[in-house]
Amino acid sequence: MTKTHGFGKNCDSKIDKHTQVNNDKSWNFGSLGLSKRTFFANSWLQADNPLGSVKTDNSGESYTEIEGLLPPQGISRDLERFFIPGWKGESLFSKSALAVKKLKDQVWNESKTIIKKSYGFSRSIDLNILNEFHSFAKTLSERERELTIQIKTAADFWKNLHDKNSVAQEVIARFIDIYSFRVATVYFYKARFIIILCDKLGIPMDAKYFTNHNNFLMKVFQKGGSQDFVCESLRPNVYNWFSPSQEIAQKFVKVNQDILKLNVSQVMKMTSPQSELNTDMKFDDDQYSHAVSHKSFGLFVNSILIFFPLWEKLTKFEYPQKVTGFPKVLNTKFEGDHLRSLCHSHWLAQENNAHFKWSEILCSDFSNEEFGNSSFIKICQELQFLSFLARLAQYQGQEVQTMISSVMKAKYNAQKRDSNDQLNFLGQYDFNQSISYDKFVYNLHNLPKKNPHHYLVTQLNGLKDKISKEGYLLVSTNQKLFVPSQSQRVDQVLKSFKVIASFNFEKLEGKGEVCNYFYLLKKRNLFKEKTEFFKIDPMSLTSMAQTKEEIVHTFRWSGELSQFHQFESVTNGLKDFFDQKNSHSVSLYQKNLLANLDFEYHQDAVIEGKLLSNSNDSSDKVTHPQFFKNLTQSCLPFDHFFTIESLEEHDDQYSANFSHDLLGIDFRPNQKFSHVLVVDLRNTTNVILDIYPFDVYKAKKEELGNAFYQYFGLTQKIAHLNINLFREYFNSSIGKQVIQLTLNGGAKKIKSKLSTFLIPKVFGRKEDISSIDFKKLALFQSDVDELLRMHPDEINFQFEQSMSYLRRQQHETPWLVMGLLTHFKHNVTKAQNKVSGNSTVINKKDYRNPLISGPLQQLETYPLHPNDEVFLDFETSNRHELESPLAYVKTGIDEMDNQWIQLCSTNGPIAKLFAPTETIEFLEFLLSNVAGTQISVILKSLSLPKAEDIKFILKNFEVISETLENLNDHTQSLLQEIMTKNLNS
Repeated sequence: MTKTHGFGKNCDSKIDKHTQVNNDKSWNFGSLGLSKRTFFANSWLQADNPLGSVKTDNSGESYTEIEGLLPPQGISRDLERFFIPGWKGESLFSKSALAVKKLKDQVWNESKTIIKKSYGFSRSIDLNILNEFHSFAKTLSERERELTIQIKTAADFWKNLHDKNSVAQEVIARFIDIYSFRVATVYFYKARFIIILCDKLGIPMDAKYFTNHNNFLMKVFQKGGSQDFVCESLRPNVYNWFSPSQEIAQKFVKVNQDILKLNVSQVMKMTSPQSELNTDMKFDDDQYSHAVSHKSFGLFVNSILIFFPLWEKLTKFEYPQKVTGFPKVLNTKFEGDHLRSLCHSHWLAQENNAHFKWSEILCSDFSNEEFGNSSFIKICQELQFLSFLARLAQYQGQEVQTMISSVMKAKYNAQKRDSNDQLNFLGQYDFNQSISYDKFVYNLHNLPKKNPHHYLVTQLNGLKDKISKEGYLLVSTNQKLFVPSQSQRVDQVLKSFKVIASFNFEKLEGKGEVCNYFYLLKKRNLFKEKTEFFKIDPMSLTSMAQTKEEIVHTFRWSGELSQFHQFESVTNGLKDFFDQKNSHSVSLYQKNLLANLDFEYHQDAVIEGKLLSNSNDSSDKVTHPQFFKNLTQSCLPFDHFFTIESLEEHDDQYSANFSHDLLGIDFRPNQKFSHVLVVDLRNTTNVILDIYPFDVYKAKKEELGNAFYQYFGLTQKIAHLNINLFREYFNSSIGKQVIQLTLNGGAKKIKSKLSTFLIPKVFGRKEDISSIDFKKLALFQSDVDELLRMHPDEINFQFEQSMSYLRRQQHETPWLVMGLLTHFKHNVTKAQNKVSGNSTVINKKDYRNPLISGPLQQLETYPLHPNDEVFLDFETSNRHELESPLAYVKTGIDEMDNQWIQLCSTNGPIAKLFAPTETIEFLEFLLSNVAGTQISVILKSLSLPKAEDIKFILKNFEVISETLENLNDHTQSLLQEIMTKNLNS
């Protein structure tokens, strides 16, 4: 951005130089005989432009609109470069505006003359001027400050002012220029307020109103009456002593209509020191920003301050809220860098929306501690606020005096109260006591190079006492607040504030001086939180030991603004989001606002000073801008696939049906659900989802309980859904990230959040599989037993062949390919668990695998009797029972830890064999396959290898297990790859 001093140029940097040139020439506009009508940059082209038209408003209101965008059609390409879309020439002075500025300069010169000729004012004014001078001296260089050391009292100041030989003469002269300009500016705002009041109330204009404004205001707002009002800026202060001559007062009467026509940009420009182009004065204001002063930026800030708290709180966002009487007054403070620009954009936004019905009104203060912005801006902007209220009243259908009185009383009633929150019922105001602000905007654009995060945290902690209980702080900064290594510092801020929203412009180009990060914080009401703690059910206090998690609504814009005028798309996109989406259900959202401007939203959470989501730029993270965009475009909400109902509502039906179960009546209306979705909330940083057949609901609820689990009945809306795909997605790295972003914030509103949980569209796709050669996919259709009987080399060979075919097929039939992979992965996992002994089913090794059976058949064997490793014990005295067929076998361990296997007929145990573990397991496998054979035949004909030989060969199971593990990994890898491609394409 080109650095240009002055208010009013709320346009892009590309026109700054042209604007400055026009301003240089604008002083001669009067001699050209221009009309007094408001000037628009394209007015002179209207005769040649039948398609575009300008709507003018003789009242001079700043919300005048232009139909269409500049440049108009039909303009040559040579002229197009001089036109900026959206700029209407507001900052250019018309002839009437120049007349007002000329009068304002005369007020400045008169106030300067009075000061230079004076040898002192009243004691209080002298003291105020001396303090102002000392504040000014702090901004000087060290050499110049030394020249002012001898000025310690008011008498010293006036003495040095009139002493031409004083070493401080030049410094004092510069101070008088600045100070007199401020005096004249404050008076101009008061005079403008008087003129607007007369216009709105129909009071005839009189010069005496400008020489004795206090008397006029006391008549309009009768002191002690219902319309009495209080305003600190109209009370005696360092700038409020000036009263103009009769000649100047008469000139205010003459130009009163011209003053009424001034728009905000013109007012701001002529009351800014930088508008004095013909002076050598240097009013340092390098902080002026054309981006921050833009109307769209002001509307963006207002949307956050007004609309966001309502959107977060309400189940359905509506504005305005239903109110009786006047809009609710929200005391608002603007502070920090680019303060003049914030003033400009704020008033542009306020006047832009003035014709809408309001349920809240931002009662704004602007101030800073430095001399450059001190109380001067606050006084000017409070007077500007009075003028705005006078105009706003007609749009809100209110009487001017009543509205101004009510709003200003509400403002000062918010003065800081004592610890008992004692209200002031006597109507007396202590102006030395600070106001407690409902909204606080802090723009921290300039950061120290050394340890900027510490500086940011320090500033935030210093603001907490200025904000009312449960008030909001909007801080804009180029320093990211949530830095993992600084979580302890952030946690200190979180003791006083709760971060409820983050607005990220880090990836937005062309935003000018708009900061990268905006954080909306809400001041904690610690007393309320402690009170609510004691209301907690003691049975649920076990959950209090968990880490506290708080939701953060994260908004992000990325792309490029070719003109800053396009920032209005950012503001409009945010407002549309509030209108269309419910804060209690929406979790992920993405929209293209312009060809090169994307808007994204997701829910995040803060835990111990850290954001739950990983904020790095890794491209495989859901929060990466491109991935996020693709994700939202390639997914559908969960309720597209299932209807979702909380099973808590159906538990009463289970109790009612219990009597039917006892009577043997099979009547279960609740069986309308096909599956049950279980939400595991034990760990707030790792919420887990799983789906089970609905038949296991009772068992799962008995096993898991209700403390940390919620259960939802699911009914399929699409017939061909593969539930395994959903389970796989829930356990994938991408799915887990989406779960955390969707279901964070604790156990509340889980059902509504589940409804918007994003699921890949491909899960519901119906594909044509007629061309699939399933012979090439035989391995993926194998069950667990088949896998366990295959040689590892054969498995690997078939796997490579099938995978080659699947990779070619994944683009045409991804749903089928993922379905086969999940089925295969499920079986491989079960087979691996059986081999490794991790299966929940009784572990029975399958010795038919070629890698086991081949070596076993080559081992030397020994009969059961005699055998030094096997001890045979008969459990029947009837030898005829030995001829009974084998019905089943049992295994176990005796009190001496000896392993045994029992051969049983239908009449009971016949014989028991004691042997080493390896032999018992092998015997169990052999005997389970010869049921029906006579037990005597088995005992006579069975021969076994030595236990050590069996144990050695059983090491081959490790090879089988390793093969299955590799298969699992490769399958999982391909499954993740296909799923990611479908989500990121």
